Amino acid sequence: MSEIKKNGLVLDEEAQKLFDQLGGIDRRERGHSASGTGEGLSSDPLGEEQELMDLWRIVLVDFVYVLAQFLSKIKLHGVNSVRAEDVAPIIDMLTKIHEMSDRNGRVLIRYRGMRMPDEKFDFERVDYVVACEGFSADIPIIKALANRKGIAMSHLPGKLKAAFDRFPSLNVNSVCFTLGKWQQPERDLMWTTLQAAGQFFGAYKSKIPLKGDGNTDDGSFSVVYNDRGEPDPNLTLLAAANRLKAENIQALVQKLRGLMKQPEAMDALEQYVSAYDALFAFKNVQEKLQKPPVEINNLRRLVVGSGDEVFTPEKSEVVRMIAQRLGGSPQKLVQTIDSVYGNDFSAMTPENLNARLMRVSHLLDSPGNNPFSQKTEKEVLSSVEKRLGQVRDDVFEALAVNQPEAGVGDDQGSSAVQTLTQKLQGMVVYFKRRVLTKKKIKNMAHTSIDFDAEDYETVARDFDISVEEAKAFLELLKGCFDGAGNFLRTGLEKNIPHMAKYGVKIFGFLWHYLRKTLSRKDRVAFLNSLQTLISKMQQTPAALTLLLEDFCSTPDEVLFSDRNSLILANVLLRKYNKEIHNDIEITPEEVLLVREGLSSEAVKAAGDVIDNLTDAFFQKIRTIHGKLLKGFQKGEEDEGMPLRFLLSLERECYIFLALIGRPPGHTVIKSAVKTYGNPGSEIYRKKREKGFEAACLKHLRVAVRGLSRYEDQNDLSLLMEVRNMEKAFLAIRKDQAFKDSVQKAMQWLDSAIDAVSGP
Repeated sequence: MSEIKKNGLVLDEEAQKLFDQLGGIDRRERGHSASGTGEGLSSDPLGEEQELMDLWRIVLVDFVYVLAQFLSKIKLHGVNSVRAEDVAPIIDMLTKIHEMSDRNGRVLIRYRGMRMPDEKFDFERVDYVVACEGFSADIPIIKALANRKGIAMSHLPGKLKAAFDRFPSLNVNSVCFTLGKWQQPERDLMWTTLQAAGQFFGAYKSKIPLKGDGNTDDGSFSVVYNDRGEPDPNLTLLAAANRLKAENIQALVQKLRGLMKQPEAMDALEQYVSAYDALFAFKNVQEKLQKPPVEINNLRRLVVGSGDEVFTPEKSEVVRMIAQRLGGSPQKLVQTIDSVYGNDFSAMTPENLNARLMRVSHLLDSPGNNPFSQKTEKEVLSSVEKRLGQVRDDVFEALAVNQPEAGVGDDQGSSAVQTLTQKLQGMVVYFKRRVLTKKKIKNMAHTSIDFDAEDYETVARDFDISVEEAKAFLELLKGCFDGAGNFLRTGLEKNIPHMAKYGVKIFGFLWHYLRKTLSRKDRVAFLNSLQTLISKMQQTPAALTLLLEDFCSTPDEVLFSDRNSLILANVLLRKYNKEIHNDIEITPEEVLLVREGLSSEAVKAAGDVIDNLTDAFFQKIRTIHGKLLKGFQKGEEDEGMPLRFLLSLERECYIFLALIGRPPGHTVIKSAVKTYGNPGSEIYRKKREKGFEAACLKHLRVAVRGLSRYEDQNDLSLLMEVRNMEKAFLAIRKDQAFKDSVQKAMQWLDSAIDAVSGP
């Protein structure tokens, strides 16, 4: 049979016919990506933001509940019970979500399956998460909300648990709703698709014969089967969304199956994890069919929660093989995928890490009829090692590793890992050793340290360098301290050219190991040395992510290193920083004038971190403000942290939020203007050392300049109200320095009013 070459594929004539019918492969996705003023100082500057977050979560709980009721009724009464009046409440809730939304996003309900032994019920079974627009709700989050709100919301955790409890019985591990513009065509499409989803579950779960030939005269519901011969909800919904008979989509799947028998076509399609996704690789399908706005148990959603990431062929193969082995248990399938590709390892407990390691070990050691190829096993181990690098040190310290060949276990931990496959076991042993090496490095700030062969091997593996290079690196690091553990800035700076070649790894290495252990007198020198290192690096987004995740890792604590985190973050947000080679302890106020000079790549990276860690970030700001309030009320330092330090730290938060410009930051900065723009508040009435009121006015100035960057005319009334407080501010103190501070604040209020008013 002759061969035809088309778009890089070499096909025989029969395969070419199938190829042409599907319109050719669209290769755009092909790739190998890595992916009003108050009466006093506000006790909660994030009150409005917290209210917004709570409102979102209450709405999401209600939405999950009405959806679960819909599916539960269908499960009990079958396909014939699907009624328009049952779909209407879901459409109403989606309408409400759309009205609250800033963008045309998605609502994703996804199984997680974490363990929580303290709960009296089977928490692992009902551990789902619902998320939209960066807001998420699970049972622990809703319990915390109920505790804040009191008896009026005490029913919410039980309501969410009851809703989540419906999904396992339907074998649902994810449901994704895409809202779109939510005009009438989108509403009608959602209505049609939801009814089809109900019919699918009603027929499937009621054991009504499933038809795939489009013949519905007998009252049964026709479904589409995937390439493995299984009833496929997404292919079925694809038919419904496009008002096609099931047989039409089934024919496309058959064509796809025939095409995938061709090695060259398979190579082009191997990045897709299901027949449903693979169909949309073809231009004709993209142009003629629209994706349904509801997707159920889509494997892509289980990995990243989004269809936007391009899968590598290796990653896709791992996901497909997990699905083939565990498709009969959708919950175990998700838990295993999360064990390989989860994004929450930084929050892992020893027990949950133990469970994930055992799932990976079982996956690698139980090939059955589908053994992993060498490259696929490498993909699994590489992904797991990357994620183990995010696990907290104390978790590894509490984790015991059995050594079967030695006949004994590691008795230093409290949460014993069952026997792992040899490669995984070696990986865990390495990370436990890395904890010990880290401790040695931290102790360099206090005393002279000697490193041994295991330390060199650990650092070599951590940095992916040779043992000799690791030894040289640790010698460079030792040169940054004298025999008594004092930091030598010149020692670090002369070695920066040698260290910079390690990129963000060396930055993270220095930051994590030394930020908390240096004495106060060394912190400024260390910070400015890191700025010099930053100027030599070309990995700004990665460094920003590292700093912000570290800042958010202790939401209920304030550390001296927190201010340095944000100072460095504010440096990294800009393309060029004239202060990069100067000694600074605060971010210059003038950066609030920078717009074109911001790095769009860095701003996006920072915004993405805040979106992912919204709760932790705003709890951190709340903690900072709470300590500041306590200091103002008592007129004393809190836990040795001067009020000026806390003011400075809060100021860095406002500058950072103003620079990244995300909506939650708008609420926080507006609250700051209300707080520091009130001359009757406690911060101005309390007697303190001279100049403290002027420092608070500088705080106001930063908040006003930050607020003006949003250019929101709804802020005008607040700005005008504060501007009218000039006489009240001048009455606080009579000295000229304070008057000058008031005048400067008023000038910036005038500028902000002009900027917000517009042309």
